[in-house]
Amino acid sequence: MIHKVYVVDDDELTCVALRDMLEIVPGVDVEIFASGSDFLDSMPVAGGLLLMDVYMPGLDGFETIAKLETKRSHFPTIMMSGRGEIRQAVQAMKMGAIDYLEKPCQPQTLYAAVKAGLDQLKTVLDDQSASADAQQRIGGLTERESELLRLLVSGMTNKDAAEQMAISVRTAEAHRAKMMLKLGADNFTDVMRLAYASGFATLNPDNGASPALQQA
Repeated sequence: MIHKVYVVDDDELTCVALRDMLEIVPGVDVEIFASGSDFLDSMPVAGGLLLMDVYMPGLDGFETIAKLETKRSHFPTIMMSGRGEIRQAVQAMKMGAIDYLEKPCQPQTLYAAVKAGLDQLKTVLDDQSASADAQQRIGGLTERESELLRLLVSGMTNKDAAEQMAISVRTAEAHRAKMMLKLGADNFTDVMRLAYASGFATLNPDNGASPALQQA
């Protein structure tokens, strides 16, 4: 798998040095941008790790992070600066950067930070993939099966759900069996995990989980 690393820095020598250090890492593909504006103008949809200078003409590093907005989780960011000011490091972390490096970057320090950033990005992309898969499975349910799932997720028993839907318990159990088969779920805990991953169900703010999950 190829991991994209985007170096955003107006200093050409720094960009070349970082690219040379990173391109020896297996699976890493480096792309260089001379400014925050250039990066935002051609920002890829898939995401990647950002290595970004703080001080740049036009948009600085902090302004660029702010403009990422909802896409920020797809671009874990390592901020860099030749000044090494504590104030900058604190601000970078407050704005969501995962690390702050002083330039020139030492190879081992750089590799450790990049590995942590790529691990974080992988987690985000894996969660996104799991969510899309769960949404597709939930979307394949019939209207009746979806209604039953909604009631069961809320904590109702088969009997309570059947009464709410004005059907027999046996019919509710048949719907539940078909629902689990379509979802590829071995047990109701698997069903609940899919419901949460897809956004069909949300955590109960009072106790942290749906009663149905606690009973499963």
